[in-house]
Amino acid sequence: MTAVPVRHVPVLADTVARLARGRVRAVDCTVGAGGHAALLLEAGAQVLAVDAAPAAVATARERLDPGVATVHHGRFADPAILEAIQAFRPDFILLDLGVSSHQLDSDARGFSFRPGIALDMRMDPAAARTAALVLNA
Repeated sequence: MTAVPVRHVPVLADTVARLARGRVRAVDCTVGAGGHAALLLEAGAQVLAVDAAPAAVATARERLDPGVATVHHGRFADPAILEAIQAFRPDFILLDLGVSSHQLDSDARGFSFRPGIALDMRMDPAAARTAALVLNA
C-alpha cells in the first residue's frame, strides 16, 4: 500500500500538545498521516496508533519511530484492537474523527460527489460494501 504524502497539519495540534504533557502512554485511534501521534511522541509519550486505512498505516509506520510507536491496521472498535489498547494501559486516548482533506481530494477514495467518480467512501478498501452499494441496494 502506498503511503499518504505527509502534508497534513493537525487542526488540534496546540490542544493535543498541551493535553499530552506528562502523559506516558498515548493511543491515537485515528492516526492518519501521524501528525497528532508525532506530537504525542515529542511530548515524551509512547504511542499505540490505529487506523482503518492501509495507506494511513503505511504513512504512520514510515513517519513514527518504531522504538516508541506501534502502529496497527484496523478499526479502533475491533475486539483485537481494543485488547491491544487495554494491554497498553494508556493514560491518554485521542480520536480525531472524520475524513481528512487528502481523502476528500483523492478521486480514487470516492468521497467526492463530482460527476464520473465512483461513490466508494470506505476507509479500508478491503471493506465489503461501498457507499454506492449501500445507496443502490
